[in-house]
Amino acid sequence: NPLHAIPSYFNQMYELRHHLPVGGSSSPEHREESLAAWIKWRDVQLHSQIMLYRRFVSFWMDKYDEDLSNVMYLTYESFTDQETGPDQARRLAVFVE
Repeated sequence: NPLHAIPSYFNQMYELRHHLPVGGSSSPEHREESLAAWIKWRDVQLHSQIMLYRRFVSFWMDKYDEDLSNVMYLTYESFTDQETGPDQARRLAVFVE
């Protein structure tokens, strides 16, 4: 989901660039600076990042386009959700059997 993936990608780049631990850009001492950097980056990069995300999804959709019997659609959010996660895990287990 690009709504989460693109900001997460930015946070990872920001933390690496500033030698912060994972999640460090959200800490109180870095939050204001990282938010300002996010807004600046977003305003310049958002369109190109969405296009890259689109190419990424298209690549994987096209790769298995002919044989859909080997494809299972599963979102990270539904898989890690407390309520829907267990059902999604069972569904995945049955698929890979």
